[in-house]
Amino acid sequence: MEHSLNLVWKNENGDSFNVGQLSFRSEKYYFQYDQEGVKKAKDSGFEPLPSFPRTNSKYFKEELFTTFRSWLGEKDHREHKEEVTLETLKNLGNGDFQLV
Repeated sequence: MEHSLNLVWKNENGDSFNVGQLSFRSEKYYFQYDQEGVKKAKDSGFEPLPSFPRTNSKYFKEELFTTFRSWLGEKDHREHKEEVTLETLKNLGNGDFQLV
């Protein structure tokens, strides 16, 4: 079963853009940017996440990407050391980014 969350970026005016998707399937995490969303967001100052610099690439990993794991915070990071679900990450973010 596939589960996914959208990565939303907000500009300084508070406008929201769907710029990517984090998903979990076949025991792996996947991240890729939404090309249309990135195109629109770039006009408002969007810059890719440093861990995912290429907006036209697909990224995958067997464990949760460090970028998103860090959004759990130190306490939650320890509690969810092994098992982190996308539901755990829902509505978390960092700065101008949020997973929804």
